[in-house]
Amino acid sequence: MAEPSIHLRIVPPADFGAAAGRLVADLLRENPAALVGLPTGNTPIPVYEYLLAQQRAGALDLSRMRAVMLDEYLGADDSPMSFHHWLQRRFLGPAGIGPDRLLRIPSQPEGIEAACADFEARLAAWGGCDLQLLGLGLTGHIGFNEPGSAADSHTRVVRLSAITREANEEYWQGEEVPAYGVTTGIATLLQARRLVLLVNGERKAAILRRTLEGPIGPDVPATFLRQGRDVWVIADQPAAALLGAGAPHA
Repeated sequence: MAEPSIHLRIVPPADFGAAAGRLVADLLRENPAALVGLPTGNTPIPVYEYLLAQQRAGALDLSRMRAVMLDEYLGADDSPMSFHHWLQRRFLGPAGIGPDRLLRIPSQPEGIEAACADFEARLAAWGGCDLQLLGLGLTGHIGFNEPGSAADSHTRVVRLSAITREANEEYWQGEEVPAYGVTTGIATLLQARRLVLLVNGERKAAILRRTLEGPIGPDVPATFLRQGRDVWVIADQPAAALLGAGAPHA
């Protein structure tokens, strides 16, 4: 593996979506069928909005890209609260990315271990992830890789922390948030040819500092990203407020 490389780009909040979106757009202009890993939640929304605006302006064609899901709730299937439904509504549908170009992570409890192994095999058969977008959780989790996740973990079922479930309550519209999720593992994420960590807002400042400046280990799973081959951290100014002078910059 090449020497690990991490780049930090700090931008004004208004430029957050474009700064990250340009990394995806540049890849797709070079390789329109690139495989991009897609997260859900509030953090990537400005990135998806930027990419869709580029397509509407005729500056980018998203319809040929391939996408892979990062995580899902166990048992969610096609529930309106599922991550799959969210991605279809927020990005895949408007972008014109058909189901044949989406690699879905499994979510049915029955036979889930075999389904996770099959997901890993299909990801490899598709050539691996060219660019993986990630959000940063308040506990330092990436995907559903909660604290305690090992560096050699692959796609699997995980028990969600109380903090993670609370953060996802708004999407469940008063229903109980599932206690378990299915996530792409740390080792699988590190195989991506480029990792892009998206961090915005002052409430993420402390965990971003731990991610970039603290010891690497399972207590803060996002620290393992520092072992990736080509890692970009796109942070707005409030999120980067606590970083030291020695933090890497792009």
